[in-house]
Amino acid sequence: MVYKKLSPKLQQAFKQAKTEEDVNKLMADFVASAEKGTIKEDGWVESAYGTSKAAVITITRIQAAAMSADTSKQDILINCCCPGYVDTDMSSHKGTKTPDEGAITPVYCALLPENSATPNGKHLSDKSVVLTW
Repeated sequence: MVYKKLSPKLQQAFKQAKTEEDVNKLMADFVASAEKGTIKEDGWVESAYGTSKAAVITITRIQAAAMSADTSKQDILINCCCPGYVDTDMSSHKGTKTPDEGAITPVYCALLPENSATPNGKHLSDKSVVLTW
């Protein structure tokens, strides 16, 4: 996972992000580093895809907390998931999972029982919560 390869300062910034604006700023900083050619020197990992996934995981936590604070919307869960390394065009058909196997976790998230309180604001893979940070 990209998060563990970020500098300690950036890891802390992702952990402490409280608003969508915080995440937008992190992504703007990544883009600026890429444009300057200083990604590694600035503590980033040379993976726009991986960095964007760290942002998705962070924004999921933030949006879930905001939704949970709205007492009129207690029946809504917000999670993100990784289908795994799926045999698709994106993986040049090198993935170890079939598309059907890759769909298991997203479908699991979509079909959580009514009135579930958890998982919420989490990142899931293989129908389990991933401890990201």
